[in-house]
Amino acid sequence: MRNYLSIYLPSRHALATLGSTIDEAVKRGWFIQFHIDANRKGDGLRQGDLTRWDAVKRWAGPAYKGMTLGLARDARVRVGVSQWFDNILRPPIERQVTCYVSEWHKALHKQTQPLWVEWIDKQPVVGWAIADHRALIGQALLPWSVPGGHAILFTMKRRVPEPWRHSLKGRLWYWEKVQEAKHIAAEHGLPLVIKTRAKHGDPFWLRGIGDACVYPLTSMQLLAHATLAFHFNSGAGLEARLYPKVKVVNWPVPQPHLDTLPGQTAIYPHAYTVPLAEVIGYDDVKCGRRVMDVVESEYSDGRQPGGMR
Repeated sequence: MRNYLSIYLPSRHALATLGSTIDEAVKRGWFIQFHIDANRKGDGLRQGDLTRWDAVKRWAGPAYKGMTLGLARDARVRVGVSQWFDNILRPPIERQVTCYVSEWHKALHKQTQPLWVEWIDKQPVVGWAIADHRALIGQALLPWSVPGGHAILFTMKRRVPEPWRHSLKGRLWYWEKVQEAKHIAAEHGLPLVIKTRAKHGDPFWLRGIGDACVYPLTSMQLLAHATLAFHFNSGAGLEARLYPKVKVVNWPVPQPHLDTLPGQTAIYPHAYTVPLAEVIGYDDVKCGRRVMDVVESEYSDGRQPGGMR
């Protein structure tokens, strides 16, 4: 009997979350078909993003078959994997099995969606998929690394509706922090790597490395060989915590555009300060395995949908 897994990719960065699960599905002999959002602009797949899976078993034809897998906030999929804590802002998708990052993640969702407590309690905890990337990263130094390591500056998100970041005072403060990062790195004898994403909207005087690779993420590859990281209330701060040898400096910035949203004021302080296992659930690079356990459980129970809705 063939097991079919339809994987919905609404964006390029969905591969960062789903990559380790795809790897595990391949190991278990599943037939795979990728379904890419052709209408997606700005974060579409690039040449080479799927090369890793060129040789996997696939089936011909456009039809969705078997189990559907994707991101937790997408109603088209039967098993959804959480990217971060994005899904706390909306009610759950009742027909979906949602894989949560941690028990704390579930607790936060219950706080923001009290009518769904019983449903949320029944959902599995699988860990944080980004943590799995470490299993793919070797010890070889990257071109911009030196034996003593390097420092990384994760650029600030400026393309957000937050007035201070666009004010003269905010722009000057940002310039000063970038210079401070360069100075601190130089004091430690470290080259400074600027890590960015196109959506951040960097100023003209700042240029950096984008995500040449999403699985494993360029940021995770950089952190594996870093000794120092600077960021501005970024999720990269949690990525850096996956590497205990990396010293992290966080420069908080105002974010009133987020703080009014349910549960948001709890996320960043928690992610940066509490024991790591409490935030990410597991620290064993087996998130993909647990997701596939969920997929196979649903599949064997005969609850797989006949297609995406």
